[in-house]
Amino acid sequence: MKKMLKIALSLLLCFAFLTGAGLSAGAISLNLPINTITGTVFVDTDQNGILDVKKLDLPKAGMKVTLYSSLQDAQAGTKAVKSASTSSLGLYSFTGLKRGTYYLSYAKDANVSPVVMGKSAVDADGNQIPGILKVTIGSTDLVLWQDLALRKITNLNLTVFNDANVNGVKDAAETIPGGKTMIILDLLKLKDMIENNSFGEIDILSTLLSTLTGNVDLGDAVFFRTTTEGQKIQFPDVQKGIYVMIRSPFNLTLTNLISDAGRIAALFTLLQSGDPSALINETAGLLDTGDMTTIPTNTYIQLLATWLTKAMDALDSAEVERYLGADIGAQTSMLSGTVRAAANLLDKIPAMRFAAVDRWGSSYDLTDLRITKTSEFLFGLRDFASIAGVVYSDTNADGKKATLELGKAVKVTAYDAGGNVLGSDDSMAVLGSYTIEKMPYDTDIYLAIDSAEPVSPYYDGTLPDALQGLTVIGVYNIPFDLPDPQLKADIGIASVTNLGLQLKSKNDAAKTAVVTVTNKNFASYTVEYSVNDGSASETTISSRGLFSDTKKDITLSGLVSGENIVRIHWKTALYAGPYVELAVTIN
Repeated sequence: MKKMLKIALSLLLCFAFLTGAGLSAGAISLNLPINTITGTVFVDTDQNGILDVKKLDLPKAGMKVTLYSSLQDAQAGTKAVKSASTSSLGLYSFTGLKRGTYYLSYAKDANVSPVVMGKSAVDADGNQIPGILKVTIGSTDLVLWQDLALRKITNLNLTVFNDANVNGVKDAAETIPGGKTMIILDLLKLKDMIENNSFGEIDILSTLLSTLTGNVDLGDAVFFRTTTEGQKIQFPDVQKGIYVMIRSPFNLTLTNLISDAGRIAALFTLLQSGDPSALINETAGLLDTGDMTTIPTNTYIQLLATWLTKAMDALDSAEVERYLGADIGAQTSMLSGTVRAAANLLDKIPAMRFAAVDRWGSSYDLTDLRITKTSEFLFGLRDFASIAGVVYSDTNADGKKATLELGKAVKVTAYDAGGNVLGSDDSMAVLGSYTIEKMPYDTDIYLAIDSAEPVSPYYDGTLPDALQGLTVIGVYNIPFDLPDPQLKADIGIASVTNLGLQLKSKNDAAKTAVVTVTNKNFASYTVEYSVNDGSASETTISSRGLFSDTKKDITLSGLVSGENIVRIHWKTALYAGPYVELAVTIN
């Protein structure tokens, strides 16, 4: 159809000028303004610059095309010879032209962008310029046909937001914070960079120093993007390919460029080797991103190193190329081939989105092994969990902080089951307050206190081997979807003067003895006592008086000849004091 249209138009123009206009063949040898440049502006699905309706290449109406007589004018957008807009069929036409060289310019809009073609003009550095074509009207080119190819622009939008209700959806009241860095990876180009060892050619520090936005492009495969408060991240004009969007394990900051350069270099080492050690050891605060999208331990880095590297290994470039040329959206729900293998591996990385952009410029979310046509990718942030409370001197041993009970200065530490310190804080004297921040979710947290005194609460369950010997007050597990992840854990320390124990009298013949227990505290206690590790008995000793201690006699019988060990200790419903021993010898 297009070929017939060209022939018909050429014949009509020839007839008009050679017969109807009364021009002779000799007149044509003159450089008269009788020439035409025309063609179709179209969206080129395979971006080869050739209009092919069988491949669903579609004409683009309403596109502005401008004609210039020099490359400089075309680049500057000045001194236009003619200008036209395409018809509903995508056609443009410039008539009344003399023979010579011209430059066709057609700009991109919000949805399409020019494709580099065979006749694309070349700049001073020898690079072809998308959107400017050099065309020459020769002596036989009464009508010069030049199609102009476009490609659909695809923008990937990353919305990083404070997910207050942890539902994974950005609700109206939830805000977009500033200063949160994301990393966008073009997996196929990243794989090529690794295979070609291109990372070594990048001067990371110089690249960082040239930006003032927290947005850094490293090669054509790794892109750092940092949020501005209230604005989503737009990754514009994305080419067809396979992309992974992850939460950066560190935020790029303008005040910490040298440290950031070291971190990025360590990240490159991770991407190349799959070895997380360089990134883990880069700085102590490496994972301090201020939120819980990335786990605040080495776990995130280890998962990133392991599964991202394996995913790149799983991708076959030729198969992915076929996949991106297929109609992804027509597939019902599941992925296939090496893309599925990569998706399976990438799914193990926290806070990750896996996307594909096909040859038609459509973008899809492939996360969780499902295909969703979208250009919007959400990244909900979660505030860190914390454990806070008061350590106090529980003088009345009731497990509740009374107004006159003062705080105690002591170290409180959170451990995981392996004995790793997750965080610690020293409680303040007098006030006794402490806060341990940045606690992980869905993890058993063992809260221990550095004190040999009786505490409440007290964990008397089985402790992991790594925690044996610690005074653990409780085990906490904070669900990720807990609306308020700020746990409260007050710790009482029983400030009890231990009971006194002395021998009052004994009867060797009857094998009995009387011992006296002394209480110097303004509280009554249960006294548990035993002889020679026998069965325990209990009695109660009242609180001391205003001016004197309280004493209570306990009669012991069934003693044996020789040494007898008497053991006592005080206890309440919440606390138990240390044992006191006394040797009683029966002659």
